[in-house]
Amino acid sequence: MPVNKKYIETKNNKLFRGQSRNQIVIACAIDKENRKYAQIVGKGHITSKECIESYGKAIEKGSYIIHDGIFSHDALIRYLESQDEVWKSTSKESKKHLQPINSFSAEIKRCLTVHIGLRSENLQDYLNWIVFRSTLNSQNIEEKLEELEALCFKFHYTYRLKDRY
Repeated sequence: MPVNKKYIETKNNKLFRGQSRNQIVIACAIDKENRKYAQIVGKGHITSKECIESYGKAIEKGSYIIHDGIFSHDALIRYLESQDEVWKSTSKESKKHLQPINSFSAEIKRCLTVHIGLRSENLQDYLNWIVFRSTLNSQNIEEKLEELEALCFKFHYTYRLKDRY
């Protein structure tokens, strides 16, 4: 995701290209039970150290990991003593294997685009909300609201009506 305009860095008044330090890296994952994970890990391209620090806490050792072959994933696979399956996005067969994570990434982008003007300091909270929302199994909004209210009461969180949306 792009950084807030006030944090944009340039070199000789030119923007950096590609996955530069003007892009926020969000690590995303989905397991076979459709549990989702999203965490800010830094700026620019994810490093092996950032990959291990982020995913290493969320993925159990020995897990089978399907990924897109980014170089930093190799260190993660070794760290977790896992087996992996690499699907490059350039191959036609990759679409069915990477579709769940691509869909989740698109959901995050959509949500952050629709709610333009979000404070970048609260980005992790927004990601947590997106992940939480996806855990609610109800089909209609009223059931989702009831589940949310029940969780708030369970954890003694102050829930205001205006916070629903």
